[in-house]
Amino acid sequence: MARHTRDSVRAHLQTLGLTLKRVEGDWRVTFKAPPGATARQLERLEELAAYCPDLEEALLTGCAMHAHRCRFPQHYVDLGAALH
Repeated sequence: MARHTRDSVRAHLQTLGLTLKRVEGDWRVTFKAPPGATARQLERLEELAAYCPDLEEALLTGCAMHAHRCRFPQHYVDLGAALH
């Protein structure tokens, strides 16, 4: 299997409405904040964030997060229209 690069994983996750960031040795994956996000929305995004030890897991986790959002949009309604 080909190794993923930060740029390739980030680009793929961006197409799904997710962000990728390196935080204290882990990869943080979460949904992109809507423009003008409220403090509560930013808090919620942090609650939804996943911390992964490597890029492979970050990619798989991001894909799973996107699939869950598509399957259960009612769970994300508090984040606004930006996630739809």
